[in-house]
Amino acid sequence: MDVTSLSPNLRRLFGSAQLYSDGRPYAVVSLPRDQMRAATILYGGLAEPFAAMIVDKDEITIVMHEMDWSVAGRDLPGMRVLSDYRLITLDVELEAGVAGFVDVVSRLLAEAGVPMLPLAAYSRDHILVRARDLDRTWQVLSDCIAACRRK
Repeated sequence: MDVTSLSPNLRRLFGSAQLYSDGRPYAVVSLPRDQMRAATILYGGLAEPFAAMIVDKDEITIVMHEMDWSVAGRDLPGMRVLSDYRLITLDVELEAGVAGFVDVVSRLLAEAGVPMLPLAAYSRDHILVRARDLDRTWQVLSDCIAACRRK
């Protein structure tokens, strides 16, 4: 992707970004909606960040360190688990009105053939990628950040 096609605001944001990863393996757990009590207990017992819980009309999704999952996880009815993911935080403070930031990340990784699971916090965006894609993802994002710093 040619960074000159990005808006000046997006170039500034990417140019200010740092990449962060704790290097730890993560699990992405899906539970049926009728497992809300179990999900709340599980989520409430997590030892430390990073973690996320999303409850929508169809399912409950919890992102947690694999170690927490191995300690607290149990065979709940309807449970599905993806494992061996790594977290990358795009460490730049984003205002709620920013448009296109995750779109750029998504396009860059799609061009590199890397699937991602995006997660947004109040002021920062995070992605989960498979462990085998971590180095390639890091390089693609680092190249974009470096190019934006030069422009």
